[in-house]
Amino acid sequence: MEVVELVVADLKANPIGYFAAGFGYFALVMLVIAVSLAVLGLGMAPGLVLENDTILAIGGGFGMLVYTGGILLFSFVAFPMMNASLIRNLDWKNEDGSVGLTALVNRTRPGGLRIAGFYMLSQLLILMGSTCLYIPGIIAMALTTFAMPIVVLEDATFSEALGKGWAHMTKDPAFHFAVWGLLIVAIMMLYVTFVGLFLIFPVLGAWQYYTYRVAFGEDGAMAWEP
Repeated sequence: MEVVELVVADLKANPIGYFAAGFGYFALVMLVIAVSLAVLGLGMAPGLVLENDTILAIGGGFGMLVYTGGILLFSFVAFPMMNASLIRNLDWKNEDGSVGLTALVNRTRPGGLRIAGFYMLSQLLILMGSTCLYIPGIIAMALTTFAMPIVVLEDATFSEALGKGWAHMTKDPAFHFAVWGLLIVAIMMLYVTFVGLFLIFPVLGAWQYYTYRVAFGEDGAMAWEP
């Protein structure tokens, strides 16, 4: 399949860049978790030292609030913005852009909050779909993953991106069944090796980008007609 060939070719051409991007993402995840846990522990420490249940409850509540807020902020704001930056670097690699450590943050703008908003709404859509025997949730996950580059590269709204994405999915369901099925297989294969763990994030971004280009060509989704 063309998408797989393009992703593999790009990975082979720049393995160090892909590894650096994946390692950077993994390190940021660990840092956010460590800092959030540290704040949680510091919030509980005075109550534990003083053996005061009231102080423990207040400090623990504050620490849990910071911990939860940090995880949510990273998951729903930082992750989609880094994903968008990676996709833009893939699109602009012939114009001083490439996959690497800086690709996580150097092109998060413009439209960072709009992209984060799209991601939040997409996760809500997936959650709603997952309550209906999971199949609609899986379809929603594939659709929103496919639509992300439309939002990132074409400044499309939530409805525009999903509309174009859905139109393409319904026109060529076999293409999407193969693309997203193979992505699941690829991620599972990466999970079984230590090095593979550091490649999951950049490979996901590359998969999204090349699927978008194969589906819509250089003119993009907004110029594409079913």
